[in-house]
Amino acid sequence: MIKLLKGLQLAGKSVKTPSNSAIPILHLSAILATALVEALTHFGTITSADSFQYFNLTNYFLGIEKLKAPERMVRPLVPLLAAPFALKVGLPAAYGIINTAFYALTGVISYKLTLMVTNSRTTSLCSSFLILTSFPMIAYGAASGKEGGGVFFQLLAAYLAFKSAAASSTIKVAFYGLVSGAGSLSMEITLPAIAFGLLYSTYLRRYKEALIWVFSAALPQALLSLLSGYSLVDWYIRGSYQYAMGVGLATPYAWLNPYLRGKQLIAGLSPLAFLGVIIGFLNKGNAVKAKVFYLMVMPAVVAYFAWPPVCSRIAIVLYYASYWMAAMGVKDLTEKLAEKPLLNRVRGNVWLLLLLLLNAAFCNYLAYRWYLNPQSHVIVHGDVPGFSFPWSALRWKQTLNSP
Repeated sequence: MIKLLKGLQLAGKSVKTPSNSAIPILHLSAILATALVEALTHFGTITSADSFQYFNLTNYFLGIEKLKAPERMVRPLVPLLAAPFALKVGLPAAYGIINTAFYALTGVISYKLTLMVTNSRTTSLCSSFLILTSFPMIAYGAASGKEGGGVFFQLLAAYLAFKSAAASSTIKVAFYGLVSGAGSLSMEITLPAIAFGLLYSTYLRRYKEALIWVFSAALPQALLSLLSGYSLVDWYIRGSYQYAMGVGLATPYAWLNPYLRGKQLIAGLSPLAFLGVIIGFLNKGNAVKAKVFYLMVMPAVVAYFAWPPVCSRIAIVLYYASYWMAAMGVKDLTEKLAEKPLLNRVRGNVWLLLLLLLNAAFCNYLAYRWYLNPQSHVIVHGDVPGFSFPWSALRWKQTLNSP
């Protein structure tokens, strides 16, 4: 690791934030429209028995129920934010409201993160659209769970890691770290992005800032562990290794099965995004950005393989490192297509739109098929199979208990 860092050029000098980082109205409108279409058609879905455990945690915060699954306390942020809404609209609508907001914010922060790295607004919009229309976001992003908040705070932590490395004061570094650490209370997928912040500041030889960043980011989790008596280590042992043993995935071959890993990775990122990461990484013009990609993806890959290959959803741990590179690759691909005979009758931006829409349609089909699968134990709200709507979720204005 140290040899790799020493062998790289100072990529931080090449990560230039545009002087005007505001999102154009047209781009912001496209992001919000995409987020709302996906969120409001998959609103508050009960994706598994886990949803009922998060309902219980919300009701525990409200003083309505006793805590049934104490280990869920390591992910308290989304259930806590849903609590005041639950008093007004009940469950699961409260989760739908909170996660719809996170869905839209994910598109915004993905745009800002990609703009910071690539300095291209078209690439940034592409990145936002790819992440908002990925299968895990469609299926889980606005559902009754923690994924919507987890993905947002993961991207926010990566964005703040860049901000922290360029911060002019240690107070700002501590604040950015503290916000990122608070975000990790939504879901542990934020931790690789925090680890990237440590790597990046160390790489830039800002050792004091690196220590302040990681210390302040660790504080929320440490405080939660002291108060609740549970830590992410406890959750990992139960939710990862013990679960893997129960479903027959604890052997080295099953855990590292290349076919299963590859299939889930392609479905989790989306076929177009997976192809885009490869093209973007191999493009000679992206050599400096590839070095930033190394630093971002290393903690994510470690976290990805630390979890058993139970479903394509685990690919979300790679999101903060993948989608900006994927968007660069997709943009390169469409520009090359527009240069070929016959294909050059269609402009590059039109090719980009067509590929993004086809990819979104495929990912929506995956979510639709999964929602209809009886083995998935999904509960949707509404009379249209495979979809879940807010006006139907609101009819469930009651305290839901685990079946």
